[in-house]
Amino acid sequence: MSTIEETIPPPRIRSIGSWAALIDGEDSAEFLDFRERMLRALDPSGAQETALAEIVVAGRWRLGRIPVLEARLLTAPNATVADLSQLSLYELRLTRVVSQERAVLSQLQAARRARPVVHFLQR
Repeated sequence: MSTIEETIPPPRIRSIGSWAALIDGEDSAEFLDFRERMLRALDPSGAQETALAEIVVAGRWRLGRIPVLEARLLTAPNATVADLSQLSLYELRLTRVVSQERAVLSQLQAARRARPVVHFLQR
């Protein structure tokens, strides 16, 4: 029985800040553009919301790799059903993490937005 590591050679990895890592074939400018657009859409405020948003962004980027990895597996001569199953499990776990972190981010944002804004009157 093969493993994904035997089926797909390990890629070279490049770190992008503290938020993500890129593999061979991924463009850092494309990732940074994706990150910027996602952070703008997620609209985090403060350190805690930003940290959660970064997890969501990195997770969504990683989920985007799944179709490429699946195609590599499907065309690899020594791939097995177990390899595809392992990739599917990875996708499910990653989807769960992204969904959970997004939910926590939404809760924090809702609580922040519900707090009354106190305006001080100038005399």
